[in-house]
Amino acid sequence: MVKTLLLVTALACAVVVAETKRRTRETSEYTIGPSVQPLVIYGEGWTQKFTIINVDYYQGGEPTVGTLRFYTRDGLPWRIPLKGRSAVDEVPVTLQPGQMFVLETEVSQQPQQLGWLSFTLNSNVKQWGIYHAFTTFRKETPGRTDRPRKIQGVN
Repeated sequence: MVKTLLLVTALACAVVVAETKRRTRETSEYTIGPSVQPLVIYGEGWTQKFTIINVDYYQGGEPTVGTLRFYTRDGLPWRIPLKGRSAVDEVPVTLQPGQMFVLETEVSQQPQQLGWLSFTLNSNVKQWGIYHAFTTFRKETPGRTDRPRKIQGVN
């Protein structure tokens, strides 16, 4: 299970990097401009945490203001259940320099659905702070513990 999770995470990260390089100019290891998370998995125990951090390091740095939008694999708006929110297809984001935003999908054992996520920035380029975004995938399996196991002989 851990190998599968690592493989899925590595593949998703590789696709994100390729898509980001294709869609935006590269100015640093962080992102300036819109971005795409090309894999959103919902169902069969999968959850995802979407994290965005405004890392604008310039004095008087810019806020990062935009909207996260979920889409089905066919490109249609996708209402997905999120922890602490109802099912939504978009979420507004406003981050001052140094702030972080985390969004997590609800766990569902329903059949798996795939889609993608777009982070579209505000039309005002003065609200395009430098940000870092990443996704963490997790799969819960019914009947299996979700806690780390103690390994004999290891403290």
